[in-house]
Amino acid sequence: MLNQCSSKSDRIRVLILAEQANPSWVSVPFVGWCHATALGKLAHIHLVTHARNKEAILKSDFPKDQVTFIDLGFFDRLLKWLYTNMTRIPGGGQVTYTAFKIPFYYLFEFYAWRLFRKQLKSGVFDIVHRITPVSPAMPSLFVKRCHAVRVPFIIGPLNGGLPWPKGFAHILKKEREWLSYLRKLHTLLPYAKSTRKCASAIILGSRATWNEMPKKFLSKCFYYSENGITDDLLSLSTLSKPEFKTSPLRIAFAGRLVPLKGVDLIVRAASQLILEKKIHLDIIGDGSERRYLEELVQTGHLSDGVTFHGWLLRDQVFSILSKSHVFAFPSIREFGGGAVIEAMALGLVPIVVDYGGPAEIVTPETGFILPLTTTDDLIQSLQNVFRNLIDHPNILNTFSVAAKKRIEDHFTWAKKAEKTLAIYNYLLGRQPEKPGFSPTNMK
Repeated sequence: MLNQCSSKSDRIRVLILAEQANPSWVSVPFVGWCHATALGKLAHIHLVTHARNKEAILKSDFPKDQVTFIDLGFFDRLLKWLYTNMTRIPGGGQVTYTAFKIPFYYLFEFYAWRLFRKQLKSGVFDIVHRITPVSPAMPSLFVKRCHAVRVPFIIGPLNGGLPWPKGFAHILKKEREWLSYLRKLHTLLPYAKSTRKCASAIILGSRATWNEMPKKFLSKCFYYSENGITDDLLSLSTLSKPEFKTSPLRIAFAGRLVPLKGVDLIVRAASQLILEKKIHLDIIGDGSERRYLEELVQTGHLSDGVTFHGWLLRDQVFSILSKSHVFAFPSIREFGGGAVIEAMALGLVPIVVDYGGPAEIVTPETGFILPLTTTDDLIQSLQNVFRNLIDHPNILNTFSVAAKKRIEDHFTWAKKAEKTLAIYNYLLGRQPEKPGFSPTNMK
């Protein structure tokens, strides 16, 4: 058991910066919210977040006196306009949008510092922890200022920096991510050097991010995934799944329908088995590829065996997943893999590629990790796994139990909060031994 404070009176006082933290959204905003609220059970926290999250947070049971909302006014409207018109910009993909957000994030931290600098200088908070944004390319002006007033600053988990895999330039073109070739220029941004140099601890969420970190800073680095699951999600895996000896093998995908996710590969690999009524495919999500995928299904006469659900509420997503057997997620460039963690928690057997975050979550005992070589190879590998599971259904139960246990052991928000608290205690001298959270220790 990791060290915890013994009582509320001696709890560590943490100022949490989480520009993205929202209980009603998905991806990074939900990560920020879950990590912050899990820490709130172990430490005394004050959350600083963006005003766009205000409505959702005020509807929750989070203490209203423990949150501050930052409103950038005109600059928020400008950022929204940029996001709306991003598709008109050459290379207007996710990396480009992150680059555009950098000056607006500087403003967020500037306003936050102006609000809390007196409290930080007077010792009201023991630690400052920036949870979001998770991009390692996003510098922080807070770090240097906290260093000057002797308040430890923690940043992370950070996750990013995964290069585009060789042989998939055609997907990079479709994703419009040309700016990714210039990504390393982020080290020249204002405060980029001081963010790493002055941080007391840096939590890294993937091996790719760990490997990108200069060796001189690794002594202050810790490793664990930025994604997690709430404890109540695990209970849903007890729901009965249909027995596919008498009904099709139910395969699910959940996420954005964009080229890099590889949903078309799933459809192509499963097409013959869908026609044979041995597989039913549930596709949850929406995006630029949906029309193409629907045409692919229609052309292949697969409509009876494929259901497009579009975007759904989290409870609706979990309801569909809990009745599925397999989670197919052949994304070729995935930093985290939160969807994979949630599916495994529900007892689904994951199929991922051996590249990026999902390959760090799935093990050979809990699912299938496919070599990332070519598109044709991936289709064939997926098809081989599908046929193997249909021919040997007993594999599913073994993998399902192991997948759920792995998530219980390593990926609940409660476990992550305990790890974060151990880092706090170490930095404040309450725990003499440095926590051993590194890629070599996380199996």
